[in-house]
Amino acid sequence: MKLRAGTSGNGAGALSRRSVIAAGMVISGLALARPFDAHAAVQTVSVKQLTDPKATAATGMFRFVPDLVMLDVGGGIVFFNSLAQHTVHSVPQIWPEGVAPVSIFNTPRVEVGLPVTGFYGFRCNRHGGYGMVMLAAVGAPPVPADIGKRVSNLRAERRERDAVLHLFERYATDRENTRSTSDERPYQSK
Repeated sequence: MKLRAGTSGNGAGALSRRSVIAAGMVISGLALARPFDAHAAVQTVSVKQLTDPKATAATGMFRFVPDLVMLDVGGGIVFFNSLAQHTVHSVPQIWPEGVAPVSIFNTPRVEVGLPVTGFYGFRCNRHGGYGMVMLAAVGAPPVPADIGKRVSNLRAERRERDAVLHLFERYATDRENTRSTSDERPYQSK
């Protein structure tokens, strides 16, 4: 699924438990915090902020690892390395209404709870222009119909907007692939 600023994606469908295999596994570049099981314990995923001097382009030099995570409602993210060179800030256009924004800097380890279903967008204020963004999908939400418009309204450089759209494309593609290859009952939100 290809998304562009000003366009929308189809968010229909749901993920199955069988297709999402294990916590922390990387499947097609998508890091999963744990399998989707409505009765499993809430999990937390660790996210590192890296500077890779061996990267061949500036867009790969600064990044969150993993940059796309899927969690159940109530899960959380532990951010590491929000020190002098990196920060973590919520992206208002990609943040659930009523959830307090995030602003982390000069802290080696911070845990952020994700209390409601939706998308949580994160960026490094210093390196967002290089595409250092991250997306957390909580509760298997559909891609919003207006995501292209939301992203085009970001006060950000084109590289950052493109990186955000790419994360939504990866999420939507994984959801679609999971739906079409599964014969099990789909994941159901609590």
